[in-house]
Amino acid sequence: MPKDGPATVVAIVCKNMSVLVCGHTDKTQDQECEFPATRPQEGENPVSACKRLAKDELGCRLSTTWLLHTQDCEDDGHPSTMECYVCSPLPAEEPHAQNERLRWLNREELAQARWTKEHEELARMVGIYWDHLFQAEHL
Repeated sequence: MPKDGPATVVAIVCKNMSVLVCGHTDKTQDQECEFPATRPQEGENPVSACKRLAKDELGCRLSTTWLLHTQDCEDDGHPSTMECYVCSPLPAEEPHAQNERLRWLNREELAQARWTKEHEELARMVGIYWDHLFQAEHL
């Protein structure tokens, strides 16, 4: 993790009035959602981390990336930050699931989904600003 940057970078990938989420499943949680996220590599800025996440995990390149929100969080029990970026894939590219946990949610599904503790506040914010996120000048 870079010393001066966020511990986590979150990509809110928007396309066709839907956002891409990951289902998080383990023994204590059944299908809680979170947005795709990564940790910046040494010397990597947050936007580059988003682009790497999109290419490596989602199989697409991004046309736009802009900062929506910076959120305080905990990282292994230590205070940290999470930077949340709104992204859109290049028009000719469709993010594909490298695993079956990825899926698209519309606004209604976003509101009804169960979220991990770390992404619950962010999901509410995405719902509140939904129309703004999908304005043509951003995508």
